[in-house]
Amino acid sequence: MGIACLAFSLQTFAQQTNLCLQEVLDCQSIMMAGDDSLMLTKNIYLSYTVKVTDWDDESTISNVKFHKQGNESRFFSEQVNMYTNEKEMLVEMPGQRIIAVNNALSGERKNGGYVSEEVRKDFLDSCEVVRCEATGKTTKILVLKVKAKQKQKGILITEMRYEYDTELKKIVSVKTYYDPDYKLKTMQVLYREYNTESTYKFSSFKNQFFDKKGELTEKYKDYELVDSRDKKSPKSKSRR
Repeated sequence: MGIACLAFSLQTFAQQTNLCLQEVLDCQSIMMAGDDSLMLTKNIYLSYTVKVTDWDDESTISNVKFHKQGNESRFFSEQVNMYTNEKEMLVEMPGQRIIAVNNALSGERKNGGYVSEEVRKDFLDSCEVVRCEATGKTTKILVLKVKAKQKQKGILITEMRYEYDTELKKIVSVKTYYDPDYKLKTMQVLYREYNTESTYKFSSFKNQFFDKKGELTEKYKDYELVDSRDKKSPKSKSRR
Protein backbone atom coordinates (compact mmCIF):
# COMPACT_ATOMS: atom_id res chain seq x y z
CA MET A 1 0.00 0.00 0.00
CA GLY A 2 2.86 2.35 0.86
CA ILE A 3 4.63 1.66 -2.44
CA ALA A 4 1.39 2.27 -4.34
CA CYS A 5 0.90 5.60 -2.58
CA LEU A 6 4.49 6.60 -3.32
CA ALA A 7 4.10 5.69 -6.99
CA PHE A 8 0.87 7.69 -7.17
CA SER A 9 2.54 10.70 -5.51
CA LEU A 10 5.46 10.57 -7.93
CA GLN A 11 3.09 10.32 -10.89
CA THR A 12 1.04 13.26 -9.60
CA PHE A 13 4.18 15.36 -9.09
CA ALA A 14 5.36 14.51 -12.60
CA GLN A 15 2.01 15.61 -14.02
CA GLN A 16 2.17 18.86 -12.04
CA THR A 17 5.72 19.62 -13.18
CA ASN A 18 4.82 18.94 -16.82
CA LEU A 19 1.84 21.27 -16.43
CA CYS A 20 3.99 24.03 -14.92
CA LEU A 21 6.58 23.71 -17.68
CA GLN A 22 3.92 23.93 -20.37
CA GLU A 23 2.24 26.90 -18.68
CA VAL A 24 5.53 28.81 -18.59
CA LEU A 25 6.21 27.96 -22.23
CA ASP A 26 2.72 29.15 -23.19
CA CYS A 27 3.22 32.43 -21.32
CA GLN A 28 6.61 32.96 -22.94
CA SER A 29 5.25 32.20 -26.40
CA ILE A 30 2.46 34.77 -25.99
CA MET A 31 4.74 37.48 -24.58
CA MET A 32 7.59 36.92 -27.04
CA ALA A 33 5.25 36.82 -30.04
CA GLY A 34 8.06 35.33 -32.08
CA ASP A 35 6.35 32.11 -33.10
CA ASP A 36 3.03 33.53 -34.29
CA SER A 37 3.02 35.06 -37.78
CA LEU A 38 -0.22 36.88 -36.94
CA MET A 39 1.68 38.85 -34.29
CA LEU A 40 4.00 40.40 -36.88
CA THR A 41 1.40 43.07 -37.66
CA LYS A 42 0.78 43.89 -33.99
CA ASN A 43 2.21 47.02 -32.41
CA ILE A 44 3.78 45.43 -29.31
CA TYR A 45 4.83 47.28 -26.17
CA LEU A 46 6.65 45.61 -23.29
CA SER A 47 8.05 47.30 -20.20
CA TYR A 48 10.14 45.58 -17.58
CA THR A 49 12.82 46.16 -14.96
CA VAL A 50 16.11 44.26 -14.94
CA LYS A 51 18.22 43.97 -11.80
CA VAL A 52 21.66 42.38 -12.18
CA THR A 53 23.88 41.60 -9.20
CA ASP A 54 27.57 40.66 -9.38
CA TRP A 55 29.59 38.54 -6.99
CA ASP A 56 30.50 41.62 -4.93
CA ASP A 57 26.74 42.05 -4.38
CA GLU A 58 26.75 45.30 -6.34
CA SER A 59 23.55 45.79 -8.33
CA THR A 60 22.54 47.68 -11.45
CA ILE A 61 18.90 48.38 -12.28
CA SER A 62 17.60 49.08 -15.78
CA ASN A 63 14.05 50.13 -16.61
CA VAL A 64 13.32 48.95 -20.14
CA LYS A 65 10.68 50.01 -22.64
CA PHE A 66 10.51 47.86 -25.75
CA HIS A 67 8.43 48.51 -28.89
CA LYS A 68 8.13 46.16 -31.85
CA GLN A 69 6.12 45.94 -35.04
CA GLY A 70 7.26 43.74 -37.91
CA ASN A 71 10.95 44.43 -38.55
CA GLU A 72 10.91 47.69 -36.57
CA SER A 73 11.96 47.65 -32.92
CA ARG A 74 12.95 50.22 -30.31
CA PHE A 75 14.67 49.43 -27.01
CA PHE A 76 15.06 52.19 -24.41
CA SER A 77 16.83 52.04 -21.04
CA GLU A 78 19.05 54.21 -18.86
CA GLN A 79 22.23 52.58 -20.20
CA VAL A 80 21.53 52.01 -23.89
CA ASN A 81 18.98 52.72 -26.62
CA MET A 82 18.64 50.52 -29.71
CA TYR A 83 16.82 51.22 -32.96
CA THR A 84 16.32 48.48 -35.56
CA ASN A 85 14.64 48.23 -38.94
CA GLU A 86 14.86 45.61 -41.69
CA LYS A 87 18.31 46.74 -42.81
CA GLU A 88 20.10 48.46 -39.96
CA MET A 89 20.61 48.58 -36.22
CA LEU A 90 21.72 51.71 -34.36
CA VAL A 91 22.91 51.58 -30.76
CA GLU A 92 23.14 54.75 -28.68
CA MET A 93 25.29 54.58 -25.52
CA PRO A 94 24.96 57.92 -23.71
CA GLY A 95 27.33 56.97 -20.88
CA GLN A 96 30.18 56.20 -23.29
CA ARG A 97 29.03 58.83 -25.79
CA ILE A 98 29.08 56.33 -28.64
CA ILE A 99 26.79 55.80 -31.62
CA ALA A 100 27.25 52.38 -33.26
CA VAL A 101 25.62 51.42 -36.57
CA ASN A 102 25.54 47.93 -38.01
CA ASN A 103 23.56 45.75 -40.39
CA ALA A 104 20.47 44.21 -38.85
CA LEU A 105 21.04 40.65 -37.72
CA SER A 106 19.64 38.06 -40.10
CA GLY A 107 18.14 36.16 -37.16
CA GLU A 108 16.40 39.30 -35.99
CA ARG A 109 14.84 39.82 -39.44
CA LYS A 110 13.71 36.23 -39.40
CA ASN A 111 12.05 35.94 -36.00
CA GLY A 112 12.40 39.22 -34.15
CA GLY A 113 15.54 38.11 -32.34
CA TYR A 114 13.64 35.75 -30.06
CA VAL A 115 14.70 32.25 -29.17
CA SER A 116 12.36 29.73 -30.79
CA GLU A 117 9.80 27.87 -28.73
CA GLU A 118 11.51 24.57 -29.57
CA VAL A 119 14.83 25.78 -28.13
CA ARG A 120 13.12 27.14 -25.02
CA LYS A 121 11.27 23.87 -24.52
CA ASP A 122 14.41 21.77 -24.97
CA PHE A 123 16.23 23.85 -22.36
CA LEU A 124 13.40 23.73 -19.82
CA ASP A 125 12.93 20.00 -20.38
CA SER A 126 16.63 19.47 -19.64
CA CYS A 127 16.26 21.03 -16.19
CA GLU A 128 15.19 19.43 -12.93
CA VAL A 129 11.98 20.80 -11.41
CA VAL A 130 12.59 21.45 -7.71
CA ARG A 131 9.45 23.46 -7.00
CA CYS A 132 6.09 23.76 -8.71
CA GLU A 133 3.22 25.19 -6.69
CA ALA A 134 0.50 27.83 -6.49
CA THR A 135 1.29 31.06 -4.66
CA GLY A 136 -2.15 32.60 -5.08
CA LYS A 137 -5.49 32.06 -6.77
CA THR A 138 -4.05 32.41 -10.28
CA THR A 139 -0.29 32.72 -9.61
CA LYS A 140 2.33 30.00 -9.51
CA ILE A 141 6.06 29.57 -9.06
CA LEU A 142 8.29 27.20 -10.98
CA VAL A 143 11.88 26.62 -9.85
CA LEU A 144 14.26 24.83 -12.20
CA LYS A 145 17.71 23.54 -11.44
CA VAL A 146 20.03 23.32 -14.42
CA LYS A 147 21.75 19.96 -14.60
CA ALA A 148 25.54 19.82 -14.49
CA LYS A 149 25.82 18.45 -18.03
CA GLN A 150 24.46 21.74 -19.38
CA LYS A 151 27.62 23.51 -18.18
CA GLN A 152 29.58 21.36 -20.63
CA LYS A 153 27.56 23.06 -23.38
CA GLY A 154 28.67 26.48 -22.14
CA ILE A 155 25.50 27.24 -20.16
CA LEU A 156 26.50 28.91 -16.88
CA ILE A 157 22.99 29.12 -15.42
CA THR A 158 22.45 27.10 -12.25
CA GLU A 159 18.83 27.88 -11.38
CA MET A 160 15.80 29.74 -12.74
CA ARG A 161 12.71 30.89 -10.83
CA TYR A 162 9.56 31.77 -12.75
CA GLU A 163 6.57 33.51 -11.22
CA TYR A 164 3.58 33.63 -13.55
CA ASP A 165 -0.16 34.22 -13.78
CA THR A 166 -2.20 31.41 -15.32
CA GLU A 167 -5.27 33.59 -15.87
CA LEU A 168 -3.49 36.50 -17.52
CA LYS A 169 -1.11 34.14 -19.36
CA LYS A 170 1.75 36.35 -18.24
CA ILE A 171 5.21 35.88 -16.77
CA VAL A 172 5.42 38.09 -13.68
CA SER A 173 9.13 37.69 -12.98
CA VAL A 174 12.13 35.54 -13.84
CA LYS A 175 15.18 35.28 -11.58
CA THR A 176 18.28 33.61 -12.97
CA TYR A 177 21.16 32.34 -10.84
CA TYR A 178 24.58 31.89 -12.44
CA ASP A 179 27.64 29.72 -11.96
CA PRO A 180 30.60 31.38 -10.12
CA ASP A 181 32.53 31.24 -13.40
CA TYR A 182 30.16 33.86 -14.80
CA LYS A 183 30.53 37.58 -14.08
CA LEU A 184 26.97 37.92 -12.79
CA LYS A 185 25.56 36.32 -9.67
CA THR A 186 21.87 36.85 -10.41
CA MET A 187 19.60 38.60 -12.88
CA GLN A 188 15.97 39.34 -12.11
CA VAL A 189 13.44 40.55 -14.66
CA LEU A 190 10.16 42.05 -13.42
CA TYR A 191 7.59 42.44 -16.18
CA ARG A 192 5.46 45.58 -15.83
CA GLU A 193 3.24 46.00 -18.86
CA TYR A 194 2.50 44.11 -22.05
CA ASN A 195 0.28 45.42 -24.84
CA THR A 196 -0.23 44.26 -28.43
CA GLU A 197 -2.29 47.30 -29.45
CA SER A 198 0.19 50.09 -28.72
CA THR A 199 -0.12 53.47 -30.47
CA TYR A 200 3.64 54.00 -30.64
CA LYS A 201 4.78 55.60 -33.92
CA PHE A 202 7.85 54.12 -35.60
CA SER A 203 9.42 57.17 -37.25
CA SER A 204 12.74 57.07 -39.13
CA PHE A 205 15.46 56.97 -36.50
CA LYS A 206 18.25 57.92 -38.91
CA ASN A 207 16.96 61.50 -39.16
CA GLN A 208 17.32 61.77 -35.39
CA PHE A 209 21.05 61.07 -35.50
CA PHE A 210 22.27 62.05 -38.98
CA ASP A 211 21.96 65.10 -41.18
CA LYS A 212 21.59 65.06 -44.98
CA LYS A 213 25.35 64.71 -45.40
CA GLY A 214 25.43 61.57 -43.26
CA GLU A 215 27.16 63.37 -40.39
CA LEU A 216 26.00 63.23 -36.79
CA THR A 217 23.59 66.02 -35.89
CA GLU A 218 24.50 68.87 -33.57
CA LYS A 219 23.07 67.02 -30.56
CA TYR A 220 25.53 64.15 -31.06
CA LYS A 221 28.52 66.06 -32.43
CA ASP A 222 30.75 65.04 -29.51
CA TYR A 223 29.87 61.36 -29.82
CA GLU A 224 32.13 58.76 -31.41
CA LEU A 225 30.54 57.17 -34.47
CA VAL A 226 31.37 53.52 -35.14
CA ASP A 227 29.97 52.37 -38.50
CA SER A 228 30.33 48.63 -39.12
CA ARG A 229 27.80 48.17 -41.90
CA ASP A 230 28.86 45.79 -44.67
CA LYS A 231 28.29 48.36 -47.39
CA LYS A 232 30.93 50.63 -45.89
CA SER A 233 34.38 50.00 -44.57
CA PRO A 234 34.47 50.28 -40.77
CA LYS A 235 35.22 53.78 -39.62
CA SER A 236 35.02 55.83 -36.49
CA LYS A 237 34.57 59.46 -35.82
CA SER A 238 36.50 60.67 -32.80
CA ARG A 239 35.01 62.95 -30.18
CA ARG A 240 35.61 66.61 -30.80
